[in-house]
Amino acid sequence: MRLTTKFTVFLLASGLLTWGQNVSSSVKGTVTDPSGAVVVGANCALINGATGQSTTAPTQSDGGFVFATVMPGSYKLTVNATGFKALTVEKIQVTAAELRTLGTLTLSVGESKETITVTGQTAALQLASAEKSGLVTGSQLGEIAIKGAT
Repeated sequence: MRLTTKFTVFLLASGLLTWGQNVSSSVKGTVTDPSGAVVVGANCALINGATGQSTTAPTQSDGGFVFATVMPGSYKLTVNATGFKALTVEKIQVTAAELRTLGTLTLSVGESKETITVTGQTAALQLASAEKSGLVTGSQLGEIAIKGAT
């Protein structure tokens, strides 16, 4: 009986330690036409700048797209839809455990052979929750003053 209790406590403690270890993020946005109407069925591709790995997601009935499991890094997004110029958003920085909202992306009417490239970086404003995360280096930890230490 005593061994069972210790084993149960061990399993619970192990689960609590791994519970907060999520480093993947999400990237989402909405695609509209010049009049502000949502574009349904646009093909969105998120490309990792370091690895070149590409993930695709179509826009839904509300014009929204979501990439649910994105690792931290620098990305490029391309959006293609029939009757519109292709749109490219470069230098999208994603940090650990972040819900990165790109806002509303407006497609221009034209042939898909033409591409609109947005090179300015979108503001890293996270509106989904009050949660804030970041990376702390070993040297930063070493510089933290310990209360009561001299």
